Amino acid sequence: MKRILILFGATGNLGKEILPELKNGIYDEYYLFGRNISESSKGNIHFLNVGDLTNEKDVEEAFSKIKYSSEDILFLLSTIGGFLGGQTIDEIKYSDWRKIIDLNLNTSFLIAKHFIKIIKKANEGSICFISAKTGLSPEARKSVYGLTKSGLNYFIQTLALEGKEYGMTANAIAPYIIDSEENRKWVKELNDLVRPEDIGKFVNQIFNSYTFVTGNIFVLPGTIKRNRKI
Repeated sequence: MKRILILFGATGNLGKEILPELKNGIYDEYYLFGRNISESSKGNIHFLNVGDLTNEKDVEEAFSKIKYSSEDILFLLSTIGGFLGGQTIDEIKYSDWRKIIDLNLNTSFLIAKHFIKIIKKANEGSICFISAKTGLSPEARKSVYGLTKSGLNYFIQTLALEGKEYGMTANAIAPYIIDSEENRKWVKELNDLVRPEDIGKFVNQIFNSYTFVTGNIFVLPGTIKRNRKI
């Protein structure tokens, strides 16, 4: 029996940052999917290029590259997604609206759909997506982003209910603001930032508890700020 970790978005900003923590997890093999991957597979780490994740054939092809047995436990994390903010609803281009729905919802649907197909042939497993705190409470000028993350949350909770039939759990992590060089330029309070390495550690904790942790949208509001009395 092997524990296999599958990561979609391995070459994205978040994927690259959390990968070192994921490698500290208890997994026997890693399948890392991304765009324009130049690294060669080595040992138990498989680097794999993936096509258009809004195209079902490309998603099917990606999953066909994963080798597993009926005794294995599969874990999947997807960091795929996009952000659109700063515009009121009447200012958003329809093409941009559709693009964000594709990135945040349609890719998640296709990844989950084909993960379920291999879970049903394997032993059991778990899936985790990256959502956002905005999906839980509306914010002005973030309409389509918040809408897609809210939809993703509902989708995850539905996956958790249906997954009971075939041994799959499902969760999402909803950070407030992910710590990045770009976000540090505009954020007013650094304690609002969530470090990518902390997200990676938390993913490992979720997967280590996969048999009983399911249907959750875990909100990560930021770093604890201590008020010290002098």
